[in-house]
Amino acid sequence: MQSELKEISPTEVELAIQVPWDAVKADMDKRFKQLATTAKIRGFRPGHAPPKVVRQVYARAVEAEVTAHLIEHACMEAIAEHALPVVATPTVGEPVLTKGENLSFTATIEVQPKLDNLVLDGLTAARPLVNIPDVLIDDEIMQRRRQNATVSEPDPMRPAQAGDLLLIDYQVAIDGEACDDMKAEGRPVELGDGHLLPEVEAALMGTVPGDERTAEVPFPEDHGSEALRGKTAVFTVQVKELKEQVLPELDDDFAKDCGDFETLLELRLSIRKDAETREKRRSESMLKERILDALLAANEVPVPPTMLERQKRRMMYETVQFAQMLGQQGGGMPPGLFDGIEERAERRVKAGLLLGALTRLEKLEVTAEEMDARFAEIAEKTGKHIAKVRADHSGEKAGEIESELMEEKIWAILHSRVKIEDETADAAAAGGSASVKASDQQGESA
Repeated sequence: MQSELKEISPTEVELAIQVPWDAVKADMDKRFKQLATTAKIRGFRPGHAPPKVVRQVYARAVEAEVTAHLIEHACMEAIAEHALPVVATPTVGEPVLTKGENLSFTATIEVQPKLDNLVLDGLTAARPLVNIPDVLIDDEIMQRRRQNATVSEPDPMRPAQAGDLLLIDYQVAIDGEACDDMKAEGRPVELGDGHLLPEVEAALMGTVPGDERTAEVPFPEDHGSEALRGKTAVFTVQVKELKEQVLPELDDDFAKDCGDFETLLELRLSIRKDAETREKRRSESMLKERILDALLAANEVPVPPTMLERQKRRMMYETVQFAQMLGQQGGGMPPGLFDGIEERAERRVKAGLLLGALTRLEKLEVTAEEMDARFAEIAEKTGKHIAKVRADHSGEKAGEIESELMEEKIWAILHSRVKIEDETADAAAAGGSASVKASDQQGESA
């Protein structure tokens, strides 16, 4: 087998392949010999037709079968010979098979782009500030007070206000027709928690048990439910019960009820520590995105169309799954669900290609010693024997551990080569838009 490689574009190549006639003839002779033992041809017992007759009857079928087999085998051999990072199934041109001549054909193959020189040095990225305002602590304290609140009917009864718990019945009418599938009885709601339609919540403010209110709710033309698009629904709501939440006093006794704390100060310090841990994790995640932004800005990455399409489909599937988890079903999917998915998918593919190239250029690999060290860490944290940890992390799970270690190596290199700066307060206030940049100088290659 002989093959010649021609680059059509950074993501597409063409292979001109020739299979020697001797190999073609040998495969065809072998196939005819196999057929001769089982061939059913009129006028002959099965498997007893003369070889010449078998060849005459099955010539086209055998030629097609052998040609397809040889093309597949030759393509695989040529791909391995040229070490092509194939993205999609090769597209094969019409083969030419002539008796006594080599089998000639071309194969067009989509491949990953060659990224042999990466710009890393001279890039900068800003680490997001970790800021825990007091209001965040206050909000968490309030949330815990709500969780520990007692519920009772106001005495004397008063008009409903934000934070109150109501029990309501309601009916819905559209164009004067009652919508029985939208009515509810004995539904508990909390005023001000953001779950009620604004018009309905406004109507309920100031009510007392026994009151009935109506609210007109207009729905947009692009609403997820076809029955509600462009319609105005009239809600008729009856208030059955009204209860208020009595928050616990903000003192040391409250702190003790929230956990293993002796004082309110200990509770606040614990909440702040947890918030700082979350914010540091968020900061590191955002820093990675900014490093990728700088890396993508400095390195041109051609995107194979098939990789982009696969990534888009994967992200669309994930988006639908997430929307369904939030309660959106089928035709009820919100409009604009896939807005910007093309750009996000392209970014993800480019980032993957860049990080893969970095792994190759830096000759990164995970050693058995590093795997053992990670298993030892897991054993220490879980209290399990290391042999048990190894058994629990065999096969696919071992691959996950290896991927984690490789990712750590990749980011260690990027952190060492990209200049990390602390984000300024002004940049943070502007949303970090000025915190990512790539130097005009190309720097050194990886």
